[in-house]
Amino acid sequence: MREVQAYKDKWGRPLWPELIEPDEFALLLQHFQTGTDILSDGSHPSDRSTVKCYVFPSLDEANAFAQPLVKAKPVLICVIFDKTQKRIKSIANVSAILPFAIGSWLLLLGFITFAFIIGAAFLILVGKFFSLSLPYNKFTVWAIMIVCSIPIGFFLIFQYYMFKAKQIVKTTHERFNDDPEFRAKMEKRAAELESEIEEASKEAKTE
Repeated sequence: MREVQAYKDKWGRPLWPELIEPDEFALLLQHFQTGTDILSDGSHPSDRSTVKCYVFPSLDEANAFAQPLVKAKPVLICVIFDKTQKRIKSIANVSAILPFAIGSWLLLLGFITFAFIIGAAFLILVGKFFSLSLPYNKFTVWAIMIVCSIPIGFFLIFQYYMFKAKQIVKTTHERFNDDPEFRAKMEKRAAELESEIEEASKEAKTE
């Protein structure tokens, strides 16, 4: 096993494919929740150019390296690639991340249920307001409620967050106009971002 630099710069342009042989395998460490690059100690790199890539002459050696690593650090996922950047396999501590996966699905189910309740309540209120009569067949009623309530619920929730986002934008705009210190801070950050984008563009053109 040998270590090579994974990326050319902080923007994350891959360098490792240029540093390995056609019959070798590259192993990168990623966070199991976000899929972003991570260091072997479980911390996130401040600069992607510091990320290391582990190179192995065989897939078996890459597997042997990854198994104890993910067992010691469950937040890690070891992703193995070939020289063409094709993902060969991912190795994770399944027993450790399974509760998170179950929790994520339960959270999604809870959100869908919440959307159904919101949509159903909206349909019932609309029906009462316009004095609409629903079919007496219970199956038909439930079919209508399920088909219509969830998308309506999602739409209402989306509209609520759009309203909140507009309020935040309005507040930020007012603060930008009324608070010179805040305005100077935002302008400084904007200039820094423009500088970083310009730097990345220049580096891309030199490649």
